Amino acid sequence: MVKYFYIDILYEYFFTVNELLLHTLEPKVRTEYTVIRKNNEVYAIMFDQLIHTFIQVAEHKSFSSAAKTLYLSANAVKKRIESLEQQSGLVLFTRTNQGCTLTPAGISLYLDLIEINNHYAAALSKATYIQEQSSDTIFIGIMSTFGETFMTSPWFDIHKQNFSSQLRLVYYAASLGDMDNMFHDVGHAITLCIDVYDEKLSKRYDLCAKKTSSFQPHVGIPVNMELSQQDTITFDQLQGQCIALPPRGRAKVFDAIRFELQQQVSDIRFVDQNEYTVRSINERYMNRQLLLAAYDQSSHYPFYRFVPLDTQLKVDFGIYYRKRDEYKLQEFFTHILPTN
Repeated sequence: MVKYFYIDILYEYFFTVNELLLHTLEPKVRTEYTVIRKNNEVYAIMFDQLIHTFIQVAEHKSFSSAAKTLYLSANAVKKRIESLEQQSGLVLFTRTNQGCTLTPAGISLYLDLIEINNHYAAALSKATYIQEQSSDTIFIGIMSTFGETFMTSPWFDIHKQNFSSQLRLVYYAASLGDMDNMFHDVGHAITLCIDVYDEKLSKRYDLCAKKTSSFQPHVGIPVNMELSQQDTITFDQLQGQCIALPPRGRAKVFDAIRFELQQQVSDIRFVDQNEYTVRSINERYMNRQLLLAAYDQSSHYPFYRFVPLDTQLKVDFGIYYRKRDEYKLQEFFTHILPTN
């Protein structure tokens, strides 16, 4: 297990990178989390309030903005950060009149905590599935960066309906290897999964697939680049830029966007993005590289601003499941599939 701090005050539950989703869902959708102690050392099973406060300040770049999210005073937030810095021996933020920014040590801690967060959430949810697979619970696998798809209409309203089964989200780290694991887990460690809709993917993993929703592709632009101030990105504005996007074969729509960019932008460079972890995206940021995304993912990558790409192409999302589970999922389908 991973040990990180000597902390005695623990939060009620574990905050994931998609904490807004966990706050919003009904209690029956949440997973309970526990703590393991040994020799008065707290092991990394859940984040405490200091860590949660640190993540909020890092992502808001402001004590006062983080305080509003946490329903605390700005002074209380500052005291928590000071306490965390004293306990860890690290200087995590540079304070200015405009707000605060992460120090190099703060960036490192932030990135590692997000990664620990994602991996632990997935491991715990899989174990829960094994324990409860005979129940009516539906376990939904999803890449950690795609959590917002669950909150878009009609996903967001699922738990408000007269739906007899419980829903549990199982998060997978955002890499091609973890995506492969997620698809292989369908029907075994999870009931179904949500991902970019592509018939080739369903054939590759011998799964059934149903389309659920569509998104406008976005281009992530480092916030320190002037281009990030645009409301929409045109092909002409991509001249001379380097853009990271999923490798060929990840999904048909990403291949189509790559082809369109090649045809429309004469001076553009491509780099394959094999994983969408915070650390890898930070490397793109340091190299001033743009990032293709299925939709606005600013909540995951605070160093980027995501702007809609001016294209007729859409990124469709869908669910993947085993044929043998189709009958069990009929009620679920009636709540999520498009009506037109």
